[in-house]
Amino acid sequence: MKLLLIHGDLKYRVKKRVKVSVVENAGMEWKSFENALVVFTCIEKEDVNKEGMVDQAASEIAIVADRVKAKSVVLYPYAHLSTNLAPPFSAVSILKGVEEGLKAKGYKVARTPFGWYKEFQLHNFGHALAESFRSL
Repeated sequence: MKLLLIHGDLKYRVKKRVKVSVVENAGMEWKSFENALVVFTCIEKEDVNKEGMVDQAASEIAIVADRVKAKSVVLYPYAHLSTNLAPPFSAVSILKGVEEGLKAKGYKVARTPFGWYKEFQLHNFGHALAESFRSL
């Protein structure tokens, strides 16, 4: 699993469906998040059967969210971080697991819809911890 974590403000909207087997429902309106930890997330093939992957991802994200004092976490499926992608159904299942794991830890969590090209505006706060990367 690859995680690109950016602390900032995010504004996005869906534009067009991707030709994959799993497409989640989405409205076309803009959605905004202020003071969020935006987690561009790529689920890879080897993540599907890796014991503890969901818990490890939720823990790593929580550590960063605490450090930057983010008000919320936004999980953003982002296939561009790898060429070794998990099947869509598995990727969505893992993303939902990470979302639930973070909620169980008390975080306010949003997840952008899987299966869509999205237009987004991201304002990175630019402090020392505003950008980080994890490979799990």
